[in-house]
Amino acid sequence: MNSGSARPDVPQQRAGSVPRVQELLWCPRFRAGWSAVPSRLFCLGAFVLACGLLMPLAARAQDGRSNENQVERMMGSVRGTEAQDLVGLRRYASTSFDAGQMALKSLGICGALLLLTPGLALFYLGMSPSAGKPVLALRVLAGAGVLSLAWVLWIYSLAFTRNEHSFDVDQREILAASPEFQKGNPYLGGLDHLGLRGLDSKLEGELPAYPVRRVGDSVPQLLILLLELALLITAATPLALCLPAGWRVAGVAIFCVLWGTVVYAPVVYWTWGGGWQAAALDSTGGLVIHLTVGCSVLGAALALRSPVTSSAPSTAEPPRLPWLLVGTALIWGGALLVSAAHVSEDSGIVANALLATHLAACTGILGWTAGDWLKTGSARPEGACCGALAGIASIAAGCGVVPAQSAMIIGLVCSVFSQWAYRRMRPMDAAGVYTLPFAVQAVPGGLGVLLTGCFAASSVGGYNRHGDEIGGLLTGNLDQIVTQALALVSVAGLSLAATFVLAKGAQSVLRRQSAVAAEGPAS
Repeated sequence: MNSGSARPDVPQQRAGSVPRVQELLWCPRFRAGWSAVPSRLFCLGAFVLACGLLMPLAARAQDGRSNENQVERMMGSVRGTEAQDLVGLRRYASTSFDAGQMALKSLGICGALLLLTPGLALFYLGMSPSAGKPVLALRVLAGAGVLSLAWVLWIYSLAFTRNEHSFDVDQREILAASPEFQKGNPYLGGLDHLGLRGLDSKLEGELPAYPVRRVGDSVPQLLILLLELALLITAATPLALCLPAGWRVAGVAIFCVLWGTVVYAPVVYWTWGGGWQAAALDSTGGLVIHLTVGCSVLGAALALRSPVTSSAPSTAEPPRLPWLLVGTALIWGGALLVSAAHVSEDSGIVANALLATHLAACTGILGWTAGDWLKTGSARPEGACCGALAGIASIAAGCGVVPAQSAMIIGLVCSVFSQWAYRRMRPMDAAGVYTLPFAVQAVPGGLGVLLTGCFAASSVGGYNRHGDEIGGLLTGNLDQIVTQALALVSVAGLSLAATFVLAKGAQSVLRRQSAVAAEGPAS
C-alpha cells in the first residue's frame, strides 16, 4: 500500500502508460496555471474571433440577395424616359454588392473601434504623467458616444454630400435616380443627408434612394458611413486626451463635437468628399486624420498657453512601458485593417497597402531608435513605440499609391524628422501632452503627404477619377507634388486656426462660469 495521499476518485496511472486527460486535470500545477489566466483575455479573444468569422458570412448573405424585382419596378415606372437613361437606370439598380469588399470594410470598422482607438488611448496615457486618472479614459468613451450621434445627424452630410465635384460623373443617371439631387460647392457639403435622410434602403417613388446605391457601387453607403465614423472617433481620441485636466467630461465631449463639425467635416469633404482638394492623394488619412489631429492639438495648446510656455525641467513620471507596448501593438494591427478597408476597391492595392504600412512602421522604429542611439548612446523602448506610430502616420497618405519599396524610405525619413521635432519642442511642454501628438502624427503625416507626391506610381495607384494615370515627381508629374503641398498647407492652416478659435472660446466660457460660481456665495 502506498503511503502517498492520492485522491480516491481519480484513477491511478499504471506503470508505463500515458497519462490521461482526467488525471492531468487534477495536477495542482496545472490547476494553478489555469486559474492564473485572466478571464477577460479569453472574452476578448472570443469576441474578436466571432467578429472575424461572422462578418464575412453576413456579408456573403447580404450579397446573395437579388435586386431584380427593383429593376422591374424601376423599368415600369419610367415609361417616358429616354432609352439612354433607361440603360443607366438598369445598370444603376442591378449593381450587386461585393461580399469581399463588405467583409474588408467591416473588419476595418472593427479595427478602428476595437484596436486603433484603445491603442491610441493606451499610447498617449502611457506617455502622459497623469495616466492613472480614469477620467481621461472616460473622455474617450464619452466623446465616441456623442460624436457618433453628431456624425449620423449632421456631420456626415457636411462631409460626404455628393455634388458635381464628386466622382459621380454621369449626372443624368444621378438625376434620374434622385430628382431632388442638389449641386454643392467645393468647400463644404450640403444638408441633403441630415439624420441619414436618403441613405436608407427603402424605395422612394419606385426608385432606389440615392446615394444608397450609386452607379458602380459595390458597398452600401451605410457601411461606408460607419467606417468613416470609426475613423472620426479614432481621430478625436488624442484631442480628447490632451485637453486640460480641469475640463469636465461633458465639456470635452461638446468640444469634440464642435471640432468634428468645424474642422474635421470640411477637411474630409475637401479630400474624400469630392471637394476642392479631391486631386490630392490620401489613401487612409495622412491628411484627414494625422495632420488634422496633430495641428489641432497644437492649436489648442497655443490657445490655452500655460502648458506650452512652461520651460521648467520635466518632473513627469517615467513612461508606462506595458501601456505603451500594448497600445503600439493595437495601433499597428488596427492600421493594417483600416488600410485594407479604405482601399478595398482593388485587391492588388489592398495587398500593397498592407505591405507598405507594415514596412513603414518597421523603418520608423529603426529611424527613431537610431536617432536615440546617436543622441544618448542607447535605444529606448518608448522611442521604438513612437517610431512605429510615426511610420504608420507617414505612409497613411500613400499606402494605396506608393510602391512598398518606397514606403520603407518614407517611414525612415519621416521618423527621423519626427524625432527631431519632438526633441526641439519638448522643452516647451515639460509633460509632452501637446508636443507628442504633433511630433508623432502631424509631422510624419504631413511629410508623408509630400513624399507621396514624389513616389506615387501608376503601377500601384492606377488611374484617378478623371481617367488620368496617378504619378508623382519621379514619374515626371510635377503637378501632383504641387497639389499635395497645397492640400498640406490648407489642411494644416484650417486645423490650427479653427481649433485655436474653438479653444479660446471654450476657455472664455469656462472663465466666465468660474467667475459666476465664485461670486455666487458672496452675493
